[in-house]
Amino acid sequence: MLPRLVCILILTFAAALAVAAQDEKLKELKGTIRHFDLKAGQITIKSQYSENVLALNLAAKDVPVTNTLGEKLKLTDVREELRITAKIRGEDDVVALKIDGPYQHGFIKSIDPAARTVVFKDVFGEKKITIPEAAKVMIGGNPGSLADCKPGGAIQFLTSLDKKTILEVYAGKGVNGRDPFLRIIRYFGVLADIDQAKRHVQILVQNTDAGIVKSYDVSPDAYLRLLYHLKPIDEVGFDQFAKWVKIYYYVDRDTGRIVNMDAELPVMVRRRIIRLDGRKITVEDEQKEKTFELAANVKVLTPNGDGKIADIAAGRMVNCALSLDRIRVAVIYLWDR
Repeated sequence: MLPRLVCILILTFAAALAVAAQDEKLKELKGTIRHFDLKAGQITIKSQYSENVLALNLAAKDVPVTNTLGEKLKLTDVREELRITAKIRGEDDVVALKIDGPYQHGFIKSIDPAARTVVFKDVFGEKKITIPEAAKVMIGGNPGSLADCKPGGAIQFLTSLDKKTILEVYAGKGVNGRDPFLRIIRYFGVLADIDQAKRHVQILVQNTDAGIVKSYDVSPDAYLRLLYHLKPIDEVGFDQFAKWVKIYYYVDRDTGRIVNMDAELPVMVRRRIIRLDGRKITVEDEQKEKTFELAANVKVLTPNGDGKIADIAAGRMVNCALSLDRIRVAVIYLWDR
């Protein structure tokens, strides 16, 4: 009789523990990852709704990770700057992570459902992307198609972690045209030093009295562009940036990193073309001559719009916008004959 009673008590206690585990209330923390050290099992999160920064521990080396669609990811996919929802047991043990996004937000300028292309404008400028066939389209929370997306309306794209693939498209009622949690500050300065391997820059920021040198890390997802007279010319890689060029840049207040950087191409103003020899152009420069290669994707502009290389001829007056390393001509502006 006694052994049977002991077994009943043990089973009852085990059942109670199981119910307690199921009823366990886990705290949720939404925020941005400031620091992540998988080897040490540590993660630091900036709260989405306050200025609190919390240092937490991973409860195990195999903490489950999912994306917005509920698909399983690996802990090695987790990195700084990602927005996440962390489930926390007790004071500081993270038992699960869900990556929220990444998202791109904007307003539709034009759309071609047949070609599956969307031109949209976000806080940094105008962009054109192609939507893969596998990407689901949701309109107002219900399945739809690209034909249901209307110019002028808000649109939101869920992307892969490397931001190279569109996973899902959201449009219609309830969709934000601008990321509601993006907090950025715009600055202007001169790029004083650059470490491309570490994605680190030093920028001379001009104020009323003197220049102040500030240091920043550049986000792996940063949107980098070249400008000619404030007009975007090309989207480029970080390796194309060089010292002593004027830049406009945005810093994410949650991460302290640069998330957008636009560089003004250095310009030689009103120079006369001496000769054009294949892909080489020679122009006058203070009673001397300078010869440059034309960039492979050189843009030719005129007062009336786009021009073509065939319009370039000896004797014409031009503006030459140079690559940031000042080796090639990236833009030629042809003045009237």
